[in-house]
Amino acid sequence: GAPCYCTDLTLEEMPAAHTAAERARLPKRRDLAVAAIVERVGDGTTNPDADYGVRLSRALYM
Repeated sequence: GAPCYCTDLTLEEMPAAHTAAERARLPKRRDLAVAAIVERVGDGTTNPDADYGVRLSRALYM
């Protein structure tokens, strides 16, 4: 659930993202991401692409 996970940040952007992260919220955000992906996968015909993963992660972790 940390900002560096699947958010496509550059090496230069990571230190600030880590500093801004609220550690107590990381597990809950990770769980929300997993739930959203599981819901999106559904019957196997709606697999999310990499862009979806990055957008979801940025929305939740940053």
